Amino acid sequence: TNHCKPNQIHTDIRKHTFYITFDFREIFLSDLGVQSVVLTEPEESTPLSAKHKKSDHITEETVIQAVSLLIDQSNHPILLICETGKYRTGTVVACLRKLQRWSLSSIFEEYRRFTKDKVKVQNEQFIELFDTDLVNIPLNKPHFLDS
Repeated sequence: TNHCKPNQIHTDIRKHTFYITFDFREIFLSDLGVQSVVLTEPEESTPLSAKHKKSDHITEETVIQAVSLLIDQSNHPILLICETGKYRTGTVVACLRKLQRWSLSSIFEEYRRFTKDKVKVQNEQFIELFDTDLVNIPLNKPHFLDS
């Protein structure tokens, strides 16, 4: 049985809610005991005005890439991060759970814990419709993907 801490998705997969600056990345990685990081932030380099909020939406391509990195054991231990650790990381983890064949009710329960019950309906629809067949399973897949 896998006993994960609150910020653990699995023994070698963790999530966090902060940015790691480039200059300090190696220090933080060694302090956190991880070798790889998946950052699920949108590639927006322009400042946002007060009228425009950063989107919590994540693209299918980003989810596929993130899940693919998470299930490749050569990247473990791995850290999954975004600004809040809620919507984008929660969506990636939910799609990982679909790949693990969790029930939708269990997936949404965990997702709602990540988002502190501030549900984004578009993200839940994305999760429900996510096609796990788009994710290539590596030869060195983690044991939690064994059927």
